[in-house]
Amino acid sequence: MAVRRYLTRLVASAAALAVLSPACALDLSGEKVTILVPFGEGGGSDTLARFLQPYLKEALPGHPNVVVLNKPGGGSVTGVNGWVGSAKTDGTDILVGSTSTWVPFVFGSETVKYDPNDMRPVVGFPRLGVFYTNPERTKVTGASSAEGVEKLRSTRILKGANAPRFGPDDRTYQVMHYLRPNLAKSIMLPPGTPEDVVDAHVAAFKTLEDDPACVDGMTNQIQARSFVYCDDMGAAFRGASARPRARCPAVPGGGRGGRQRRIPR
Repeated sequence: MAVRRYLTRLVASAAALAVLSPACALDLSGEKVTILVPFGEGGGSDTLARFLQPYLKEALPGHPNVVVLNKPGGGSVTGVNGWVGSAKTDGTDILVGSTSTWVPFVFGSETVKYDPNDMRPVVGFPRLGVFYTNPERTKVTGASSAEGVEKLRSTRILKGANAPRFGPDDRTYQVMHYLRPNLAKSIMLPPGTPEDVVDAHVAAFKTLEDDPACVDGMTNQIQARSFVYCDDMGAAFRGASARPRARCPAVPGGGRGGRQRRIPR
């Protein structure tokens, strides 16, 4: 009888292990996780990285030491070029990307040695958008004033969007696509990162959504409006490339990774 009870417990334990989240397979105990910021200190990407630093230390499995590394140059291109060529795929190298990182790729800059479609998107943080208008077309001046903003509300700002030679193959259209709010700030893992590692990072960021202090800081300090995960991030990157769609890992308890959750106000 004792043997039977022992075997029953053993089978139950094995079954429990079998259904554990893939994120649990990653253990970063004693490791150093480096967040690369391809800009100098004090900017938006640096502020985001340093804000997330203590939260990620607690949220990532094994509670690793998390450090921020600034490598400015070339409007972020220099740092990202080096990161893509040297970053480890074991979960210890993270990139904070920005619109300044992706726009040179869209325009086909010869200095860019990376393709965001090859990277593994984890999460993006939408921020308030900025719109630029041409007063000669909109007939609205002083748009920075409350009165000007009200006038723009009734103006077809994208009046020429369907004009000939302005479509998905046009570079301007592609840049507009990249500048969608969910690419304002992006957390990326290097190309070739295994699914379980991506799972672990996604799961870590999802726990931050349940931390009131983190949510308050993201809203008021970072000016983020929500957390946008893998599929939605990947779709935005694919908007300016014909690269095949990459699979986003499933996150137990959260469905597919392409969920967008709005930060409560």
